[in-house]
Amino acid sequence: MKQIINLLVLFGACVVLTSCWTSTKISVLSEPGTEILRSDNTLIGVTDNTGKLTFKMDDDTYSAFLISHKPNTDAYVPFALDYKTRDITGTCLQEFTGGTIALAGITSLLVGSIALAANDDEVATPFMLAGFAGSLAGVTIGWPATFRKSQVSYDHKFKYQKFQNTNLDLSFKKPNLNKENPITDSPIRVEQQLSTEVGKVDNTSKSSKRLSQKSSKTFKDYASQIQGTYLGSGKLTQNKKTIETYENISVKLRYISTTKVGVIVTESNGNRFFDEESVYTITKTSNGYKLMLDGINAATIVIYGNKKLVYLHPRVNIDNDIYELSITGFLK
Repeated sequence: MKQIINLLVLFGACVVLTSCWTSTKISVLSEPGTEILRSDNTLIGVTDNTGKLTFKMDDDTYSAFLISHKPNTDAYVPFALDYKTRDITGTCLQEFTGGTIALAGITSLLVGSIALAANDDEVATPFMLAGFAGSLAGVTIGWPATFRKSQVSYDHKFKYQKFQNTNLDLSFKKPNLNKENPITDSPIRVEQQLSTEVGKVDNTSKSSKRLSQKSSKTFKDYASQIQGTYLGSGKLTQNKKTIETYENISVKLRYISTTKVGVIVTESNGNRFFDEESVYTITKTSNGYKLMLDGINAATIVIYGNKKLVYLHPRVNIDNDIYELSITGFLK
């Protein structure tokens, strides 16, 4: 009987110890090679060549944000973590079930103890064994649930979203703190410099050109120069392995403003490649035009003077996996 009880105790202890600590597995999506750090600047890991880093967050901790860092730069960019409500109904049910079984086991132990005191071994033995087994089973089932309910994420009923995204287009530069060479573009210094230069112009020569300030406004209508439908071929790759190829795939550029177009990618069967129209910003280059996707600057479209289009989107999310879509085509 003692051997059986010892085995039950050992089994229960092992189950309880191995079921206490819980964590949530999350994946951070960013540019390949991006370092991901905790809020205390300790390194978690580096995103692989698909732009993904998967790791576990302890359920007994709370982190409002993590930090992304591009190696060999001063760009340390915090990004907020996304959460969802955690349903603890199953945990509460597990705790209640364990408590009920444990109570039944204690009751059985009490009956066995009374029988043992009366020297009735035939009655005492089964009740004692059942009592020990029930108590251990109850503790094994219920105590881990009680422990989890005390963890931070269970207590506050939140859970980290499975997939997190960094702020890909934000970057910060360290300020120049050298007192001997202060920042030259501070508002006060610029204002003083402008007034000094204007004074020199007025007092020396009326024919001198005044200073000018460059405006962000443009009267060049880039979008009207490149709008239309471009037809060509393309492929979807992952880890340099071709997943799908496309013939007669089209890229339609729709006029939005002088420097912005809406982009729709359509397969030969008429299905759109993306659920929503993408918005790209246009800049003029020496060879033609370069377009960048708003929010993901790594996604680009280059249009050359001969109306050739080269489309590259390195971060296409399909079923939470990252792929690269490339298309080459010409204006119809």
